[in-house]
Amino acid sequence: MLSGKTDVKKQLRVLLAMMVPFLILSACMDDDFDGELRDVCPKIENHTPGTLDESVPLNSDITILFNKEMKPESFNESTFIVRDANGAIAGNISYANKEATFVPTAYLPELSDITVEITTEVYDLYDFTIEEAYQWTFSTGTLDDISSPYVVTTIPDDGEEDVFVTTTISAIFNEALDPSSVGSESLSLTNLDNGQSIVGTVSYSDMVITFTPAQDLDYDTNYEAVVAAGVADTNGNVFEQEYLWQFKTAEEVFDEVFLPLNIGEISGYAILSGSYINNLEGQTLITGDVGIYPGVISDITGIAAGDVDGVIYATEADPIPGLPQKLIRDKLILKQAYMNAEDADDPAPQFLSGDQGGKTLTSGIYSAHTLNIFDGDLILDAAGNPYAFWIFQVESLLETGGTGGNIILTGGADPERIFWQVGVREVMGPNVLIGENTEFVGTILSKQGISVKSGASVTGRLMVKDGGVRLRNATIAIP
Repeated sequence: MLSGKTDVKKQLRVLLAMMVPFLILSACMDDDFDGELRDVCPKIENHTPGTLDESVPLNSDITILFNKEMKPESFNESTFIVRDANGAIAGNISYANKEATFVPTAYLPELSDITVEITTEVYDLYDFTIEEAYQWTFSTGTLDDISSPYVVTTIPDDGEEDVFVTTTISAIFNEALDPSSVGSESLSLTNLDNGQSIVGTVSYSDMVITFTPAQDLDYDTNYEAVVAAGVADTNGNVFEQEYLWQFKTAEEVFDEVFLPLNIGEISGYAILSGSYINNLEGQTLITGDVGIYPGVISDITGIAAGDVDGVIYATEADPIPGLPQKLIRDKLILKQAYMNAEDADDPAPQFLSGDQGGKTLTSGIYSAHTLNIFDGDLILDAAGNPYAFWIFQVESLLETGGTGGNIILTGGADPERIFWQVGVREVMGPNVLIGENTEFVGTILSKQGISVKSGASVTGRLMVKDGGVRLRNATIAIP
C-alpha cells in the first residue's frame, strides 16, 4: 500500500510540473500580473520606426527589441505582421540577440500608413508569451527620400569659356544636403595648366555647395572643379561618386563678345526678383522671361500670363523639371553679376555728384552715393566705340523723373553694355525709382528693390537680389 501511495505522489508531482508552464502562460495573458509572475513574461522595450513616425524612408527595416531572449522559430509572417491599407506587405523575418527584424522584399509603399503587429504567439526560451498583442503605426515618405543626392547643374557650366576670373564655383544639387556632411574638401578647384590646387573656402546653402577662391583666378586658364563623394542628404543618403567638370577663364582683354559683366544664362529675363513682383495699377507689358525666387507664384500679382511675352518661372506654378535648381542657379548668377559690378575698377571709377540730368557720359565706370536724373536727360555717348560700356555703382538710391529723367543713347551705345548696380537705401522700400513717363535703358542690378511708375518704359532688365519689383502701367523689354 505504501508503494502505491508513493507512485500516486510522484504522478501528482509530474502532473503539477507539466501544468505550471500553462498556468504561467495563462497568467501572462492576464491583465493583473499579481504576485511572483509580475516580471516573468517577455516585453517589447523598443521598436523602429517609432510610433507615429512620419516620412519614414521606403527602404527602412522594421525592428523590435525585447527585454529577454526569444525563440527565433516563433517569429514568422503570422506572428510579425506588417500591412498597409492594401493588405500584408511581404518581407523576410529574422531574430537575433533579443531583436526581431522585418526586411521588406521591396520598398515600402510611398506615402502610406503602415501598421505593425506582434501577436501573442511569440515566445521566450521558456515558452512565456507577451501579455497581449502589440501594434503601432507609422507613415512613409517618397521615393526621393531614399535616393542618393546628385548634381543637377553647376556654375560655371561644364566646358564654359570666357569665365570671369572673379567668379565663385558652385554645384547645385537636386535636394537639400545635411550641412554637417559638407566640409572643406567637399568642393575643390585645380588649375589644369600647372596642376596646382586653388586655395579657397567652401560653404553650403540652399542645395548649393560653393567654392570661393582666396584670390582671382588666372586669365586664359583651364580649371577643373570636383565635388567629392561623401556629402549626404538630410535622410542620410550619401553622394557616392565624385563629380567633376571643367571650364576656362577669359582672356585679359575685352572684345565684342566678352561683355563688361557676364550675365550669361539670365540674359533672357526681363524681370528676375527675390520676394515679389507686383503690378499695382493698369497693365504692364513685359517682353522677356519673368522669374522669382525664393518667392513663389502667388507673390506675382497684377500680371496675367498674356501680359508676358516669355516664360514665367516660379515655384508652385505649373511643374517644370528642375525648376527650383534653375531658379537657384539664376539667382546665383545674378548675385555674381551684382558683386562683379560692385567691385569693377578698370578703368578707375569716376565719382558723380548732384543731378546728372542734362549731362553726357562716355564709356567708363561711375560711382555715386545717390544718383538722380531730374533736370533733363542723361546722354550715354559711345563715340563710335563698339566696346564702350557703362557700369554705374550706386551706393544708396537711383531715381529718375522731374522734367527729364530719360536715358538717351548716342554714338552707337549698346543697351546690353549698360549696367546699374544699386546697393541699400537708408529707408525701407525700393532703392531704384524710375519716374513717370520716363525712358530708362540698361540692366538694373538692385539689392533692395525696384519701382517703375506709370507710363515709364525700360529697355533692359529689372533684377533684384533680395527684395522685389513694383510696377504701374509700364513697359519692360529686354534689348
